Amino acid sequence: MTDPHPHAHRFSVAHPDWAVNATIYEANVRNYTPEGTFRAFEAHLPRLAKMGVVIMWLMPIHPIGKVGRKGSLGSPYAVQDYFAVNEEFGTLDDLKHLVQTAHDLGLKVILDWVANHTSRDNALIQQHPDWYQHDAGGALVPPVADWTDVVAFDYTNHDLRQYMTEALAYWVREADIDGYRCDVAGLVPTDFWDEARPALDALKPVFMLAEWDELYPSGGLTWEEFNSETQLLERAFNMTFGLRLHYLLDHIAEGKADLADIDGYLAAERAKYPP
Repeated sequence: MTDPHPHAHRFSVAHPDWAVNATIYEANVRNYTPEGTFRAFEAHLPRLAKMGVVIMWLMPIHPIGKVGRKGSLGSPYAVQDYFAVNEEFGTLDDLKHLVQTAHDLGLKVILDWVANHTSRDNALIQQHPDWYQHDAGGALVPPVADWTDVVAFDYTNHDLRQYMTEALAYWVREADIDGYRCDVAGLVPTDFWDEARPALDALKPVFMLAEWDELYPSGGLTWEEFNSETQLLERAFNMTFGLRLHYLLDHIAEGKADLADIDGYLAAERAKYPP
C-alpha cells in the first residue's frame, strides 16, 4: 500500500495543543501604554483575553543598544544584553508577574528573540570577538547593508551556540514564558535551531514562530540575501510567516494580480510542504 504521507518523517516538531489555530497578538510594551511598562500593559490582558487572543507575542524586552542607534529611541532589535530586561519597561519580577497574570487568564506568552545579531555595544563584542563576523579588514559587519545599528554573529562558533541556547532557556526557566518569535530566523543556521529546540522542550512544551517564509524574502531582504532552503518547520519551528500570501493578497486588491494566482501560491505551498 502506498504511504499517503511519505514525507511525514521529516517533520518531527511537537505542536502544543494550545497553539493549534491560536490567535497571536503582537505588542510593543514601550508603545502600548503611555507608561510603556510591563505593569501598565498587564492591565490590558483581561481585555485581550476576552477578544480571543491565545498567544501574546511581546516585541523585544531587552536593553536597546546606544552606539549607532537609529533614531532617538533605537530599534528593540538591537539587543544590548540577552539576560536583562529594559529597565524602562520595569524589572524581571514585573515581567514574571505579567506572565503569571497572562497564564491565570488562559493566555500564553512568547518573547521576540534576535539570535542573528546584536547592538554594536553588546558586551559580547569585547568578551568574545570571535563570535562575530568580520570583513577582510577585521571590521564587524551588519547582517544586511542598511542595518547599520547591529552586527552579525558567526554561528560556526560552538561556544556562541551554547551561549545562545542557554539564553533562550533562561527566559523559559526564569520567567516561565511559552516560546519565542524568532527574528529573521532563516539567517541563522537551521541546525542551530534544531539543536536548541529540544533544550527548550525539556523545560516545558514551547511554541516557536519563525519570522521567515521559505517562499518569499523576510525582513526587507533582497532575493539575493534570501535562502529558501532552510527547512525550519522540520525539527525546530511550529510556524513560519506567510509573507508570500500576504503580498499576493495586497497585489490582488491593488489590481496587480489575479485571483487565479492564489492557485499558483497553493501549488507552491504543497510542493514545499508535501503531505
